[in-house]
Amino acid sequence: MNINKQPKLFESSSNPTTSLKIRILASNSLSISIFLFMISFSIGATELESLPKIKLSNLEGRVTELGFYKSVVSQEERPYLSDFQELESIKGELKVPYTNQSHGIYFRFSPSGEGDFKEKLCLSFNHALSGRMEVFRKEGQGDWERVGVTGSRVPYNDRLIKGFQLAVPIQLSVDKEVFYFLRRTSQHRFDTQIFFETIESFKTKQYTLQSYYFFYMGAFVALILYNLFLYFSSREKNYLYYFLFGVAIHLVVLSMTGFIDYLLAFTGMSWSQYLILFSSSSLIASVLFAIHYNNLVTYCFYCLKGLYVALFAALAVFLISLGPWAQYFGGAHLGAVIDIVIPVGIVMMIGSAIIAMRKGHILARFYLTSWAFMFGGAFVYFGHFAGLFRRNFFTSHAVMWGNLLEMLIVSLGLAYKISILDREKKEAIIMAKGKQDYERLVRVLLHDIGNPLNLIKYYTDLKNRKPEKFKEKESVAWEKISFGITKISEIISFHRKQEMNLSNSFRSLEMEKISLIDAYKQTFKMFEESLEKKKLKLEFDFVDDQYILAEKVSLVNEVLNNIISNAIKFSFEGDTISIKAGLKAGRVHVIISDQGQGMEENDLFLFKESKPLVSRLGTKGEKGTGYGLFLIKSYMDLYGGEVFVKSISKNKDSINHGTQVTLVFQRPS
Repeated sequence: MNINKQPKLFESSSNPTTSLKIRILASNSLSISIFLFMISFSIGATELESLPKIKLSNLEGRVTELGFYKSVVSQEERPYLSDFQELESIKGELKVPYTNQSHGIYFRFSPSGEGDFKEKLCLSFNHALSGRMEVFRKEGQGDWERVGVTGSRVPYNDRLIKGFQLAVPIQLSVDKEVFYFLRRTSQHRFDTQIFFETIESFKTKQYTLQSYYFFYMGAFVALILYNLFLYFSSREKNYLYYFLFGVAIHLVVLSMTGFIDYLLAFTGMSWSQYLILFSSSSLIASVLFAIHYNNLVTYCFYCLKGLYVALFAALAVFLISLGPWAQYFGGAHLGAVIDIVIPVGIVMMIGSAIIAMRKGHILARFYLTSWAFMFGGAFVYFGHFAGLFRRNFFTSHAVMWGNLLEMLIVSLGLAYKISILDREKKEAIIMAKGKQDYERLVRVLLHDIGNPLNLIKYYTDLKNRKPEKFKEKESVAWEKISFGITKISEIISFHRKQEMNLSNSFRSLEMEKISLIDAYKQTFKMFEESLEKKKLKLEFDFVDDQYILAEKVSLVNEVLNNIISNAIKFSFEGDTISIKAGLKAGRVHVIISDQGQGMEENDLFLFKESKPLVSRLGTKGEKGTGYGLFLIKSYMDLYGGEVFVKSISKNKDSINHGTQVTLVFQRPS
């Protein structure tokens, strides 16, 4: 056979300088940082050494016959060609389908001639899943001698020539023809080209592949670990499914390239032979990820049945492949089954994603974009076999690069989801805060208008029930009713301003200079009838009029009125409520004391923690909201002041009981 007529079968290996330009448009800065870091690692690690030049004229002419035996019956230590089926000539590329039978590859070399070359030679195959290869050699009419066992089913460190792909050492004879026979047993397909080269050039090529595989693995591991950390921090299941999906896909790619055997060589096992297990598990993880990533329960519930069928089919292949019983279910043909199930599952996943996207699911767009890159890589990969693209490292590993870009796009989709969740969380917080502020605003408004409404109600009830007594106080009554209406108007106007900016409620007020005597007069006017009803005295002890810095409406209605209202509510008939004011350490101190029921220790604790108190009935059965002291503290904080409460409950001390509230105000400049 004239080898020169088959240039695609035997060609010198080349190692052209390559460059990788990846442009990432992403909203997540951490993903970009990780990916750029891995690119810089790749550039530093890649070895682009020139391969040794070999004179092909000295080598090509030595290969005089190359063929393939579909079935090898004999399993003896030495092969007997009479036991084999008819030899088929290999043209272009060797393609071995899934089969449970052993098969063989046959080479015949012409005498080398003395001094033609000095390099050690090998036959190399650019497919990693070579299976178990028994190598036999004979010279001339001699007997077959067993050289050894190599291939992907042999642990990495035990192979005749270490490498991710198969390489068989060749030793030619000066004056005799040399025959090589490779007996292969495997459960995987074997579509490969065969190269005749030096062992040195093969190893250099493996070193170069190693650098690229390390880059791929590093970038991939960075992406899946990043999403695993996101899962632990957010407990979002999408990130966990992405991690499992990424691990399963990564194991498949590492097995297909044979790199997994190199990485795990220390285990003394060949891991690439478990590709069917990894492939079926990758489909299981892919389906689970697609269901959750595209939220199919919401956007395409009826798609789930088809995906579950693909998932259970993959699970069945996985379980069958685990044990020795696999041979009863087709053995190597399980690979053909998973090769059918995977595309069907992919079509279902893409179809469901399209439906989810059309229904408005944004993440489905990322998902479909990722598959576009994956299919693009697959197109280039198969296209380079058909001659559409030049064969080089990138085209022959296009599936790997497409897979890496696919995972990156999916990761960016998850990163985008983080930004969506973060925005939704902020909006929810704002809405919750707005709702909380609104509820508090309404509660305060209702609380505030209670006092002037009670004043108005007092005189309207008096007019209806005791008109003669009302007539005695008619001038005062109408003045008080007008005062109550004015107060309600002031309160509503004040809270309307607060409502205009709920996010700033209880945070900013228009401060002004206020006379304590004027504030006291308004408070006394509001509660004069309540004091009279319980026969209480309100004493006002000011040496001089004091001026404080506060907001007038809230000071009278939220602070002073609440304190006096509570003092009246919990005082006993005939008691005295006193108000004292004076300067201390440059600030105005207002002390309001009563001899009422006093507060329990739990109420004092709630007040210190700025929490509303549980409402209690007054000494005459008066009802309240428990919100008064909370409002007092809130507004005093806004004034830049302080409030202190001392109280002794009557249950604790039946004689010396009561409450003392101290208000500390800033003085106007």
